[in-house]
Amino acid sequence: PRGTRALPRPHDDGPPPHVRARRRSRTAFAVWTAIVLVLALLVGVGAWWLGSGRWTAVPNIVGLEAAAAQQLLTESDLVARVTETYHDDVAAGVVSATEPAPQAELLRGSTVQITVSTGRPTVPEIAPGTSLADAERALRDAGLTPVHTSDDTDESDSVPEGAVVRTDPDAGTELRVGTDVTIVVSSGESDTVEVPNVVGKDFDDASDILDELDLDAEGRSAIPFLGRSDGQVVEQRPSPGTTVERGTTVTLVTV
Repeated sequence: PRGTRALPRPHDDGPPPHVRARRRSRTAFAVWTAIVLVLALLVGVGAWWLGSGRWTAVPNIVGLEAAAAQQLLTESDLVARVTETYHDDVAAGVVSATEPAPQAELLRGSTVQITVSTGRPTVPEIAPGTSLADAERALRDAGLTPVHTSDDTDESDSVPEGAVVRTDPDAGTELRVGTDVTIVVSSGESDTVEVPNVVGKDFDDASDILDELDLDAEGRSAIPFLGRSDGQVVEQRPSPGTTVERGTTVTLVTV
């Protein structure tokens, strides 16, 4: 007779207290477990680092190409410092030694000195006229031993006295490291000179050529009283190739 009416819904306060307490306990346990695991991991990493983790071994790179050797050092957390030197038995571009030696224990990030061979030295090109001191320096820089005595001289009309004329062996010769190389210096102009061939030239041109060699020219006609002493040279005395003292007179027979 009264019809229908809404009944009040019971109030929902969530899970019972003991359920909520159990959930909180599980969450706290998971959190503390994670913390303990992280701490354990940190302690383990720290122990490894303080123990063997900071250290690394120098790899054996002797005999490798320089680029490959540096790559191996980088992979071992080491830094390469490269120097080059001559070597009799190791090809150019190959590592001949390391400092420290292979398998040595180093802190990561340490520097390893690697020596790369440039092969056997060759006698450098030393221009005629170079000073003796500069020539000696060039030979030492090339891994060779300069040698010079008072007997190591050559006469030269073009190189000043005391300056370098040549080396023995010649430039470009490949030698073992430290081999002696003789430096030959100029003793100045020779007191003698080789008579040049001036046959076929006009007297004036021939005279100029002889004058440059400190020789005197004397003209003589091939036909006495008729020829020209300043004409074309048809004969010369001394003959071409003869070695004479400077100041010698060369007779030029002309027509």
